[in-house]
Amino acid sequence: MVLVCQYVSNSAKFTCGDITSQNETVFVNRNYPNQENGTDTCQVTIEKPDNVCQLRLDMQEFFLSEPDEMGLCTTDSFMVRTTVGERLPILCGENKGQHLYVDMGRGSGNPVVLSVVSNGDKMSRRWKIKISMIECGSLNMAPAGCLQYFRNPSDVVRSFNYGSRAENQVRYLSNLRYTSCVRVEENFCSIKWETESPGAFSWGAPHDGGASGSICNEDDFIGIDQGSEDGMGPGEDRFCGTKLHDRDVLISRSKPFMLRVKSNSDATAAYPMNSGLRLLFEKMNRSWSSSVLATLPNINTWTF
Repeated sequence: MVLVCQYVSNSAKFTCGDITSQNETVFVNRNYPNQENGTDTCQVTIEKPDNVCQLRLDMQEFFLSEPDEMGLCTTDSFMVRTTVGERLPILCGENKGQHLYVDMGRGSGNPVVLSVVSNGDKMSRRWKIKISMIECGSLNMAPAGCLQYFRNPSDVVRSFNYGSRAENQVRYLSNLRYTSCVRVEENFCSIKWETESPGAFSWGAPHDGGASGSICNEDDFIGIDQGSEDGMGPGEDRFCGTKLHDRDVLISRSKPFMLRVKSNSDATAAYPMNSGLRLLFEKMNRSWSSSVLATLPNINTWTF
């Protein structure tokens, strides 16, 4: 018997000033795996191959300065610039394990620019972001308008920079406006959302016990269409406060399955103790009677 050892290389790494059109590349800080602690602008460009329509960015490591007291990324910022699709949020703080989908369009000449700007405060910065190209028409493409896309029957969705608030440190990011989508599969007719642990939801006005509907219209909120504790009736579409509704559980049968996230420019100043959200979802194949189905809206009318 002859044993053949095959060496499998890691994804190609590239850093500040580099340009690539290759798949499976990794954007790292200038001195990676060492950390950065000075003022710098690190920018890379991903050129679009003709058959590619999306990028998926996986944040394998992501440690930048925390936001300021207003929840704004004023010291460090990670930005994605593209000529097509929706504007992506500016990120900072700790986002290891998060992912983003970036629309590149179907035409040629639509490069995507990733940049990290740091403004000099002494701290240990480091990032490692895997970049995967997705071909047009691929089943791996995220639906239009989805910043995040989850495929598993169950998974955890975290807000950006989610975590416990330390002294003089803000975790809750302002100016967020995005949608996390969950793949709809055959025989799954509803989705359950619940906090992964006690206290894992604090978003917007700190209404004791949680709030929903029109109470959440003016401040920060999340959107889950037709959300209710038992999945019956029309439910609500906006939720905020220190609990996810009354029991930290919501069920929705509205398709496609989506979680919309919105925060204002002064979100953290108004609610400095908010840590964000960490929600577990589970797709459900519960059967619904025709009488229940008749009471539920047929179209999605929720906007923000």
